[in-house]
Amino acid sequence: MKKALQKIATVALVIVGFLVTLFLLLVTLGAFDFAAYIDGNRVVHSLVIVLAIIYTVLGVYLVIEIFAGDSGLSTMVLYSDNMNAVSTTSRVVRRLVRKAAKSLDVVRVKKLIITQDDKPGFKLGVQIKISGQEVSSTTEKLRYLIATACKDVLGVTFNSIHIKVIKLENSYKPDVEGAEKFAKAEEQKEMCKEACELVSPPPTEEAADLLQASETLENAAVTAFENDDAEQTEEREQSQAESATEETDESETEETAD
Repeated sequence: MKKALQKIATVALVIVGFLVTLFLLLVTLGAFDFAAYIDGNRVVHSLVIVLAIIYTVLGVYLVIEIFAGDSGLSTMVLYSDNMNAVSTTSRVVRRLVRKAAKSLDVVRVKKLIITQDDKPGFKLGVQIKISGQEVSSTTEKLRYLIATACKDVLGVTFNSIHIKVIKLENSYKPDVEGAEKFAKAEEQKEMCKEACELVSPPPTEEAADLLQASETLENAAVTAFENDDAEQTEEREQSQAESATEETDESETEETAD
């Protein structure tokens, strides 16, 4: 329908432009006196005004359609081979998408655009209106329904399905009290942080020396403990060796006596 209107507007614009150009050419060449001809002739005067209005309206309409219209495809090839091809129109896809969206009571399809992808295949763009709060789950359900319907009915899989929510109706109310509590908590946190910075003085050289001395004492104590532990282990091993030697000597003495 839109393509037909564009063709009709283009033909009408060319005809009106040709008449206006011819009229201006005749006036410029002096073929007749336009002022004397139009003076007192309301029919000609009205006809010129109507032609000017039609020319302006048609020109504005075509400019809007060219620059503001979408670049969607009107025909989409489903599959083809060397001898045959099967294609469908965007109207068929639009009806199929709207039928799939009707299963979701909160979704209404407003616009559908099919475009050629850079790689083999097509991209589908859907503009919808949602009446509800669960936008994420609703769009995922709609994407699945559209993909399943196009695959089962037309046997085509789109490379991507881009869903754009252009209108959202819900009963969401912002939590103003929660926002105020959060702001007060953040303010108190900043105040406590500033108070802690004021109370705790920066470390001085004396404090640094004391800290270094305490660390040295701790290291010395750890070293002494390790040394004592090593000496005790060595003494224990020596005593065990001596006791083993004594037991061996006693056993040899008993055997000699026998």
